[in-house]
This record gives sequence, C-alpha cells and structure tokens, in this order.
Amino acid sequence: MQGSIYEKLNYIRYKGMQRMKRKVAAIVLARMNSTRLPGKVLMDICGRSMLGHIIDRLRKVRLIDEIILATTSQKEDEVLLDFAKEEEIKSFAYEGDPEDVVARIREAGEKFKADIMVNVNGDCPLIHPPVVEQLIKALVEHDAEMSTVANLDGKKVIHGGVNVFTLKGWQKVDENSTELYQRQNTTACLLDYPDLLKKVEVKDKPIFYQINHRIWVDTPADLEFMREVYKRLYKPGKIVNLEDVIHLLEKHPDLMEINSHVRQKGLKDKSRKVVFRVDGDEKVGMGHIVRCLALATELQERYFCGVSFIIKGEGGIVEMIREKGFKVEVLPSRISGENEAKRIVDFSRDYGANRIILDLKDEVSPEYIFKLR
Repeated sequence: MQGSIYEKLNYIRYKGMQRMKRKVAAIVLARMNSTRLPGKVLMDICGRSMLGHIIDRLRKVRLIDEIILATTSQKEDEVLLDFAKEEEIKSFAYEGDPEDVVARIREAGEKFKADIMVNVNGDCPLIHPPVVEQLIKALVEHDAEMSTVANLDGKKVIHGGVNVFTLKGWQKVDENSTELYQRQNTTACLLDYPDLLKKVEVKDKPIFYQINHRIWVDTPADLEFMREVYKRLYKPGKIVNLEDVIHLLEKHPDLMEINSHVRQKGLKDKSRKVVFRVDGDEKVGMGHIVRCLALATELQERYFCGVSFIIKGEGGIVEMIREKGFKVEVLPSRISGENEAKRIVDFSRDYGANRIILDLKDEVSPEYIFKLR
C-alpha cells in the first residue's frame, strides 16, 4: 500500500457496510501501591503530577488517537480513575490480579478496540514524543507486531518506558506469558522468546546514547533527581525537551549523583516489604531512628524493599521519617506489650510485610517476640 503514514493508519477497507481503521491507543500503566514509593504516580513535580507530565508528553504524539489510563479495581487506585476524568482521558480498572500487567494491557486494548498499542510505564516522566511517533511509524511501515528502540554500538538509549505493539501481537505475549515474573513485567516474555513477534527496531539520535543514567522514578532519590531536572528546565504549558536534559547532565554531572546508586529491579528480582519497630525522640535520643533510616534507605534503593515504620512518638520524628518517603504508624505512648505486639502484627499483615525489624530502647519479653513470629 502506497502513501503517507497517515494514509496507512487511516486506511479504510470495507467489510460489508462496516468501515474499519487502525486505531492507535496509548495505554499508560499506573497504580498507587508501588512497593518502593507508594503513590509516586501522583506525586508533584513542579506543580504537576508525574502522570500529568506523562499525559502532556503523549498529547504531543500526533499519531495517537486515544490515551487510556490502565489501573486496577483496588480501592487505593480509585483516585487514578478520578485523575483520568479530570484529564479527560479514558480509564480502565482491571479486575484480575493487580500484579498481572500483561492481562491488564490486553484487556484495556480489547475494551477500547485498539489496533496498535503504545505501552507506557507511569513512572517515566521524560518519555520522548518524537521517538514514540517513530516507533508507531516503523511498526506500520514494516507491518510488524512490535517496535522498540535499538541499542547503538552496544549502548542503551537513555529514555525508556515505551514499546509499541499490535493488539494481536500483544495477545501472543499474553498467551506465552506462563511464568509469574513474565506476567508482572511488560518485556520479560519477549526477552525469553525473542522470536515470538515480528519486530522492528528504531535507532534514535546519537545524543540519546551519550549518557547512561536512569530517568524513571522508583525511589525517593529518583524523585529528587527528577524534581531537580524539572526545576531547571520546566516551563508551565510546555514539555521538557529531552535534548536539554542531556545537555544539563553533561554540564552538571553532579545531578546524576542524586540517584546513581539506586539499583534497577531485575526481571526475576522479588520485591519485599519490611516493617521497622523503632524507638527514639528528643528525650531518649535519635540514634535508633537515624540508624534505622539509613538501613531502610539501603533496603529501598538497593534491595527493592518497601519500608514502613512503627514508632512511639510524634511531631518532628514522624515528619522526619515521612520526609524520607516512608509510611509511619504511631503507637500510643502507653500501651501494653501484648497490645503493641498485636498492633504490629495487624499492621504488618495489612501492609504485606514479610520481615519485622526491632530496634528498641527497652528489653522486650519472650512472649512479645513470640507473638511477632
């Protein structure tokens, strides 16, 4: 078929009296219950939420017909459905396993009758609109089932979080994702079965291969880095130019030190959740708190752990812990050992923790420890 990319995308073939066209939908994956940084997708970056910046960038891609926010039916994700209404985009609440992103994408694509799906992670506020457009064009022009950004001389491109698929191609991914880790990741199955789909690769400009640094948000350190970049480059009503980001990092390489130590979670790495029960205030001293905060940050940034704290205290101590990005449960100052142990167990169960770390100023009884086991 001859003609421009628009003619190919809008190509009409007749089937009886029904007209059919190829619909391109951006499917943005987002949940509030992120392990390492809960609620990150709605956290503020220069007066706009991270998801808001992603939507702004997708709106710059002329070939996208519809933007769909794909979340879950979990209660904590209802706020994302409200966000979609405010942004005047479509939304989809997947009712199956919240961790099954493969099925969530497939069902969203099927519900909104997408022919081509731009799969977007909701934690990448610097996705690059020009390359998204290139990926869509390449998929159509090569009649492929998947398009992705190629490496250049062994170097990975700095931007990420986006791949393009046909719906039929993604249905193949769904059918072949039989392992749990494959269903929880958008690329795991394709790494295991590289010949599953007809794939085309797109090379981006050389400038985007010059710096190897993470520009997606998984931890408080990543968020701090992103806020600093936006603080220097963002202008309301416009999107941050990714080439300007590269130039900024070349001129100020110290910015990358903010989150260069954060480890990227591997496909088969498991997330864990840990609860710290710790004592500390101005009277008894801050050593326990400071020590546990350092350990919690290490677990979060290097070992893919979600962390919450249970403390006795109030005011400045609570705020200090929350400022580090951790959830805090405050116990009454006067509570029996038995009731305290029960509160810890109940909180840990609700949080989904599989480890409890104690750092207390007073010795506890064997019965207390037994109740926590």
